Amino acid sequence: MNIEIHEFQPEDFANVMTLVKICYGDAAPSPERWRWRHFEFDPQDSTMFVAKHDNKIVGLRPMALFDYFLDGQPLKGALFSAVMVHPSYRRLGIFSRLVKACMEEAWRRGAAFINTMPNDISYRGFIKLGWQDPGDRTLYVRPINLKALARQKVHPAWLGIPLGFMTQGFVSLISPNPGKYRLSIAAVPELSLEAADLSRRIGVRFDGLILHRTHTWLTWRYKASPWNHYVRLEALSSDGRLKGYAVTNMNTQWGITTGYVVDILGETAEARQALIEASVEHLREQGAQICAAVMSPPELMADFRTQGFFHIPQRISPKKFHTVYQPHPDYTATFDSVRSIDRWYQTLGDWDVI
Repeated sequence: MNIEIHEFQPEDFANVMTLVKICYGDAAPSPERWRWRHFEFDPQDSTMFVAKHDNKIVGLRPMALFDYFLDGQPLKGALFSAVMVHPSYRRLGIFSRLVKACMEEAWRRGAAFINTMPNDISYRGFIKLGWQDPGDRTLYVRPINLKALARQKVHPAWLGIPLGFMTQGFVSLISPNPGKYRLSIAAVPELSLEAADLSRRIGVRFDGLILHRTHTWLTWRYKASPWNHYVRLEALSSDGRLKGYAVTNMNTQWGITTGYVVDILGETAEARQALIEASVEHLREQGAQICAAVMSPPELMADFRTQGFFHIPQRISPKKFHTVYQPHPDYTATFDSVRSIDRWYQTLGDWDVI
């Protein structure tokens, strides 16, 4: 079977969306959302490779290059996302050929490494190809309004009322007291230019690997859109200096309204904890029943625990938050320092879904 692999061309877009619909079904993103995710970051640093058979696209692999810091030094890294292969063309080596094509392009564009956050199926494929696994990110959860959840989920309905009050009493017991912070926190229509400078200041000090949230990245990642309901919070010191930011989002699945702390970056533990507290309160006001966050660095995990979050053990987590990576052959020794996920600064913001 003659299957060709080549770089995406504008005339491929309609056929790409046909494949997306086949693979995702009713959950397929709209063409507008697909364009945002894979083409609007930076045309010079975004690309996609497709697999074609008889002029039909049967596989695809998007890729984008971002700025990172590794042990305080700037470098380029590539992020793979949304690989898919037509159901009738699986087990033909298309996955590995698409990965190889993107790897070669990433090296050509100057990437020092490639990383991705695969699902369970893709994860096995990357491991077979020799990619490295530093470990999974950790899911943290905090109940906010179990009373409403009990009334909604418990049957018969009359039992949900007393159960709701009991569970909400438990929430009150485990909720931390409001902190006394020397910061002012406010929602903003978009993150300021200073947020990118904050990211740089933190990046050059971070002992490990961290994505540099450049102004281009922040504008693209958290832009206002009909498919995301991001709220952006900034923490300012008394002299008006930006000390941190957080981004939240809401989602309802299986009848449960979940609020997410999608991303958070703070120069101090005080800034991070103040932002977590403000994020939880904002999500509560929006009607969230539980609050969730996914992360990797130990210091951030400690901040979330301080704010009443519980980590969900990997063995019972409803989803595995994998990370895999592959350094450029010239950088293999450089990446020895980040073989463990606790040396990576990752939040849901590094991921491409929420």
